Amino acid sequence: MAIKKRIFVLAVFLLSLFTIEAQTNVYHSFPVDSLGHWSEKYWVNAGMGYGEDNYTLFFNGDTVIGGKTYHKVLKTGSQSGGGIQTTYYYNGSNGAIREDTAQKKVYFVNYSNNPSQEQLLYDFNLHVGDMAPHGSNRVFKIDSVLVGNSYHKRFLLKPLNDTTTTIDVNYAVIEGVGSTLGGAVVN
Repeated sequence: MAIKKRIFVLAVFLLSLFTIEAQTNVYHSFPVDSLGHWSEKYWVNAGMGYGEDNYTLFFNGDTVIGGKTYHKVLKTGSQSGGGIQTTYYYNGSNGAIREDTAQKKVYFVNYSNNPSQEQLLYDFNLHVGDMAPHGSNRVFKIDSVLVGNSYHKRFLLKPLNDTTTTIDVNYAVIEGVGSTLGGAVVN
């Protein structure tokens, strides 16, 4: 009887390991429907002191650029203080996002810079030690975090020149959510 009990306990333990690991192996894409949005707040130097740039970005409709379908990103909010007159953003066009779910990559087209050139915004295929897009941070650790009812893969990033082994990180990027430094999707 003791052997059957040990086998049962071992089976339950192995099954729980598989379940925990499986939760982080499921790719979570961006919610590019009308519910997906993210808010950002920055302090900007407006010449006569610091002002506040406070806005929300959200998806609204699709567009085709270079034969590829993108989700349009609109911006609403305001910039004020620092000796400048308050500026309001009313659903202004900010750019567009395209997700390649097979490659686990998210691309962004910035309408202000070059509206026909996409930039790699997020790469969710990275490994520890890899450089994150834009080349100023590296992946320090990969784990998962509970978002809603499911676990999403989280990439903890540090500056390239930071060689410490502490958990203290610069910021994180989360599958299906975005960056904890700004640009995180909220549902």
